[in-house]
Amino acid sequence: MNETLSQTENILTLLIPFVYSAVIIVLYLIQTYIEERYNIDK
Repeated sequence: MNETLSQTENILTLLIPFVYSAVIIVLYLIQTYIEERYNIDK
């Protein structure tokens, strides 16, 4: 039971940077999309 728990913790620790960068990329895409829409409306 303990071994699987530590394994899951290791996997989560490995995934955190990927999730973090994915969130940044999504926010960046949304920002550029909004800016493009704003420029078109102008």
